[in-house]
Amino acid sequence: MPSLTAPVSRTRRWLPVALLGVLVIGAAVLLQRIYTEFREDTLAQAGRQIELAAAIKADALQRALGEYHETLRVIAADDRVQKSLRDGSDAARLRAVQGLLTTVDRVHGRLLCAVTLTAPSGVVLSKPGQGWCNGPFLPARAVRTSEAGRNGHIHQINGRWLIHLVAPVQDDGPPLGQVEGWLDLQAMLQHLLGNVHPYRGGHAYAVRPDGTMLWHPIGLAADDSEMRNEVESVADLSKRIGIAPPFGKDDLIRGRHAVADDQVVAYAPVRWFDQRFYVAVTAPLSAVLQPTMSFVSDVVTLGASLLGLVILGSGIGTFLHRRHLAALSELRYILRISPAVIFRARITGDRLVPTFISDTVRTILGFAPGQFGDSEWWLRQVDPRDRQLVRDSRNRLLDDGRVTQTYRVHGANGDVRWLQENLEIINEDGGTTGEVVGALLDVTAHSEAEASRRLADSFFEHSEELCMVLDAGRRILRVNRAFTRITGYDADEIVGAAVADGRYGDDDIFADEAVWRQLETMGSWQGEARRRRRTGESYRLWVTLTAIHDDDGYITHYTLSGLDVSRGDALEARLYRMANYDDVTGLPNRNMALDRLSQMLATDAGKNSSGVAVLFADIHRFSRIHETLGPRLSEQLLRLVGERLDQVVRPSGGIAARYGHDTFLVLLRDTRNRLPRSAEHMASRMVSSVEAPIPLANQTIFTNLNVGVAITPEDGRDAERIVIAAMTATRRAQQSAVISYSFFQADFAAHGQRRLTVENRLRTALDSDTLSLHYQPQIRLEDGGIVGAEALLRWHDAELGPVSPAEFIPVAEESGLIEEIGAWVLEQACREAAGWPVAGVGALRVGVNLSLRQFRSDTLVATVDRVLATSGLPAERLELEITEGTAMSDSEATAAALTALRERGITVAVDDFGTGYASLSYLHSLPVDTMKIDRSFVQSLDTEPRSAEIARAIISLSHTLGLRVIAEGAETPGHVAFLRREGCDEVQGFHFSRPLPAEAFREWVVARKGG
Repeated sequence: MPSLTAPVSRTRRWLPVALLGVLVIGAAVLLQRIYTEFREDTLAQAGRQIELAAAIKADALQRALGEYHETLRVIAADDRVQKSLRDGSDAARLRAVQGLLTTVDRVHGRLLCAVTLTAPSGVVLSKPGQGWCNGPFLPARAVRTSEAGRNGHIHQINGRWLIHLVAPVQDDGPPLGQVEGWLDLQAMLQHLLGNVHPYRGGHAYAVRPDGTMLWHPIGLAADDSEMRNEVESVADLSKRIGIAPPFGKDDLIRGRHAVADDQVVAYAPVRWFDQRFYVAVTAPLSAVLQPTMSFVSDVVTLGASLLGLVILGSGIGTFLHRRHLAALSELRYILRISPAVIFRARITGDRLVPTFISDTVRTILGFAPGQFGDSEWWLRQVDPRDRQLVRDSRNRLLDDGRVTQTYRVHGANGDVRWLQENLEIINEDGGTTGEVVGALLDVTAHSEAEASRRLADSFFEHSEELCMVLDAGRRILRVNRAFTRITGYDADEIVGAAVADGRYGDDDIFADEAVWRQLETMGSWQGEARRRRRTGESYRLWVTLTAIHDDDGYITHYTLSGLDVSRGDALEARLYRMANYDDVTGLPNRNMALDRLSQMLATDAGKNSSGVAVLFADIHRFSRIHETLGPRLSEQLLRLVGERLDQVVRPSGGIAARYGHDTFLVLLRDTRNRLPRSAEHMASRMVSSVEAPIPLANQTIFTNLNVGVAITPEDGRDAERIVIAAMTATRRAQQSAVISYSFFQADFAAHGQRRLTVENRLRTALDSDTLSLHYQPQIRLEDGGIVGAEALLRWHDAELGPVSPAEFIPVAEESGLIEEIGAWVLEQACREAAGWPVAGVGALRVGVNLSLRQFRSDTLVATVDRVLATSGLPAERLELEITEGTAMSDSEATAAALTALRERGITVAVDDFGTGYASLSYLHSLPVDTMKIDRSFVQSLDTEPRSAEIARAIISLSHTLGLRVIAEGAETPGHVAFLRREGCDEVQGFHFSRPLPAEAFREWVVARKGG
């Protein structure tokens, strides 16, 4: 009997095979689909990758061409080049221009075949010679066959492609000529395009729109002679590498990739003036699809079993993931090493919404890519001064399809960065994709360096004083326009000459080694030099020499500024000399000595190898000599003593100055370990020089010196303390019958305990309500009206009693309490002045003094704004007073702070003018309104003729500069009459009123108005 199970057994036997067959067929169909999609995805990824590579290489080439062209434009803008074409060429100018061309050849010589300067009449100068480049690429005949003046034109000469760069030379008039350069385009393309390609067997090359091949690695590597023929080279290369040239393929010209002749190819345009060519990047289809072919091989090998299919599927998934990660890693690497921020954005209405931003933005701006919003968010980060520029650029982007601009952006930490932005709309298939690709490059360092250079050059060139820069060998490197105006010599006549050249001077002051030794030790020197103009006329020059050091402390340059004291600036120079030099001895006076000491201490603060010794000398029993000989012979004695001290001190590079009636101050610098011995040796020589008999008016005078020595930093770190220490040591020498000089010791400073007590009590003064303000009226001399008052700080301590401002103000400044106390003074004065109109006083101006520490505070302007707002005092009724030294320190910061105050309507006065070293012409450049003559000049008007001359000069020059003048310290009718006669605007002093408490001041003003 036939078995019914047999068929069943056969069915069951073939069923797994049938199922396996179905599975294999289904898997094959599925894998075929996966293979197709994978192939398309791989091609798309590879296409985008070579598109990006082509864009990056084209952008690098565009920037490189721009850099070379900018180099020629810088040469064309150089003043020496313009002078050579405008005024005619002489040997010196040609050497200067030759130097510029040589510099360009030295920097860019590998790619720059030739550079030349031409005028309408022909070639003026060329590098490397009049016959142009003697190399293999540019014979002299090439220039004569080129298209003159066509910028960026591409030529093929001797089988090499060159770019002709032109930069016109032009001042305010018509073009003077041009600077031309020939750039080896093939060498540049080889350098930029010949690097490693992302796909093995791939190439990067450059081609013109008409199909002319500019460079291809195969042709260069094989030294193909047919490259010299444009059309034949393209055809030959196309045949050899298996692709067609780009002309006629619009999708490739627009930057899209395509697959043609077993190659994946993409082009990126390079636009250079009216020239246009393309950078092409290719990859063999076999290399791009190699992963896909491997996948097919694996399918065939493992397709026999279902397990194999599963394993293969898993392997394919892993492979695809790794391949994707590798592609992303490669793209991230390219973006990471790029100095620019690469981004992509979608155009939505009138906004740009970013879809991708490279991580470089963290380094440049501090923002994470995820923090970026749309273009309106970006506009808020743009500096307000540049926002309109950025808004306008968005419209230009839609019209032109491409925008390049530079503007300022605030980073995440508030820093301002200069960015160069390049934007371009992405085009596909004859239309826009609605997306934009861009790059942001940080050019802050370049912009700031260029701005600093322009500022320094402008300051140097437009200074009214004669200015020079010398090298370490004392030879002239540069002069400004004032030099030519004052001397008559042009820059090219004087540059390179020694500053001590006898042809330009009547004295040997610059040949005096003592001057240069002082520069080495002190850092600066001032004095008068007699020079000669080009016409032979002799003139006097007040010279300031300053040494410039490098980071290691070595002198690299000197700066020299000179004031022609023989002409229009003589009055100001005379005023400067009267204020800084002693009339009797001719030595620097106290003001200049203390200023020089402060400079030495400041420059010495960062050095561990040097120190300063201060020697305070007192003429023994001079008052008795004065009573015996009278004032005339006493002054002669002082002059002779000053000469002897100067002869002893000057050869050592020190400074001798007259400090007081019968006292002198000597400043000496040496290394720290030798300074005590050098100071002792100097003190001994000073004593010996004065102890020698002094012939005077047919008689011989015998006297001696008492010298006190103090050394930094042991005896003090600021000018005031070190001088006081030296004076204290001098008193010890005076009290001794044995020694003539003495070093300062700590037990001499009993006054230090008093100073410490003052500081400790001052720290509680604000809380204990022991500080108060007194007001001294300011009177208009024209009609006697009250125009304002100066607020003066007073302190009456419970333990110390009344303390003089001359004592506690320096303590407050040194301890740092001055900022808190100054803020209190400002707030109290403004609050009191705001109530004057209601009290019947009137809308008077109130003057408040600012210390240097207050003025340098970053919160000064904010504090003033707050006080004016809370007190209700109008800004125009507040006048802030700063000292002459404060106005002269850190000129850039000073001008910025004063400008901010002036913009609010606040007036600024320079207090105690005449006691420092400020120049009126310099102060005129600062935004100040008022000059206050120091009380020392006013109080000595009746006894010191020199004080009257100084006051008269300050009033005259201040009015010339448009400044108001207030005189302090008017105590007698004679003072007031003199100041009124000389045209002083306002006055304050005991003649009208002492400083009064607030309530007494209000009563005084009301009574004066009522009377």
